Amino acid sequence: MKFYEVVEQVHALLQRQGRVSYRALKREFGLDDDYVEDLKAELIEVQRIAADEDGKVLVWIGEGVGKDERVVAPPPSILPLLMRRLDKVVQEINEIRELADTEESRSVTMTTEERTGNGEKEKRR
Repeated sequence: MKFYEVVEQVHALLQRQGRVSYRALKREFGLDDDYVEDLKAELIEVQRIAADEDGKVLVWIGEGVGKDERVVAPPPSILPLLMRRLDKVVQEINEIRELADTEESRSVTMTTEERTGNGEKEKRR
């Protein structure tokens, strides 16, 4: 199998699986260490679709990013922290939406009262 045929197959595998160990790639495709290094260079540096994690795992990061952007997969130990922060941000966004909906509802009620002549003006009469 030619080099870019292996690259395409690893690309598809990585996209499906999300993470693949270098040992699994060696076993699956019968690769030696030099071949794996060439494969890493192609997928990480050239195509920018993967990142190296601890020199043991190839991690899918998506289709290529801009040439000035450098993407590094976060270490697994930080993922729970990132997920908690993301949950908090989503909760804050939902609270803001609820507040905005409440304010919009009040605004519509006031406008309706002004149009119909009800509300504060009526009470004063």
